[in-house]
Amino acid sequence: MIKFVASHLSGNGGTETVLVPVLNHFAKSNSVELVIFGTPDNDYWLSKLNSNVKVKIINYSGKFSKLLSFTREAFSIKKNDLLISLSPSFIKLSSLLRKAKLSNFKIISWIHFSLVDQDLFNPHDITYADYHLAISNKIKKQLVSLGVSEKNVAVIYNPIKQERIWHSQQHDGVNIAYIGRISFKGQKNLKELFDGLKNSSNTSLFIIGNGSKEEVAKCKNYIDKNQITSKVTWAGWQKDPWHYLEDKNIDGTILTSNFEGLPMVFLESISRGIPVISSQFDGYDDVVKDGINGFSYEPGNIDKLTKIIGKIKDIKDKKKTQNSINEFYNDNYFAKLDDIIKKIY
Repeated sequence: MIKFVASHLSGNGGTETVLVPVLNHFAKSNSVELVIFGTPDNDYWLSKLNSNVKVKIINYSGKFSKLLSFTREAFSIKKNDLLISLSPSFIKLSSLLRKAKLSNFKIISWIHFSLVDQDLFNPHDITYADYHLAISNKIKKQLVSLGVSEKNVAVIYNPIKQERIWHSQQHDGVNIAYIGRISFKGQKNLKELFDGLKNSSNTSLFIIGNGSKEEVAKCKNYIDKNQITSKVTWAGWQKDPWHYLEDKNIDGTILTSNFEGLPMVFLESISRGIPVISSQFDGYDDVVKDGINGFSYEPGNIDKLTKIIGKIKDIKDKKKTQNSINEFYNDNYFAKLDDIIKKIY
């Protein structure tokens, strides 16, 4: 059995977007189980899983309850199972219990966000895994800096379906879209997006996503204060963001993040031939190829951000944009992933 373990999934993020095709792929020829610690806020994505994927949701209350739940699940892993964990703390606990049980199941880490500049977990917990699937070169570098041998790390990125190319109707101005969690500062850093929008003439922004009432209020207050309310359309959370955007003549998607793992929204955009606008967060260049599939700017450089928003329509070769991420498309991705798993399992 291949057992995937994750915790703290909201149901609305890029991790869930990736989990569905990967689990469905392995379920074609393997017994597959997904264990989730904590009920996702939105469980719609679970309905997309193959019926052969067994899903187990484990709820807990408090640190002791969590530890007990983790321990029980770790003890249930059989010697011939393959554990692929998205939870750093579960990796460490499973490794320690495996040693105590004198078992020999393999542990693979598959972390979907930066290992540094965060306070969610101890990054050294990840080093207890036998092998590591890195979704970006940035994360590979972080793993190596923690003492993991390069030979035990494979950069696999994330899979994406190659969509049909979108051709927008002729229109004045620039239409851009932000898809993601609403966060005024912090990781998503929407304040910087609004600052760039303020100085961009004839530009419209579509915001798709949700967040806490406090964060949404901060964003709306800032937009109002800077008199750019008329430039912004709030779409809220959408089950299918791309269906919503299909008739909006989108010229580009944008992230002004301080950090990202591997931005799935960019892959989804580029797969449709839609270029992207990105802050130069660590690892952005795994996806963004300046002048080919988008433009980038140095964080904090609002003048440059404003300039590239205005230039995004200059990228006209949509097929070239789409082809710039060939290694991410499903056939190439799963061929590489299957080869890696065969060597381990």
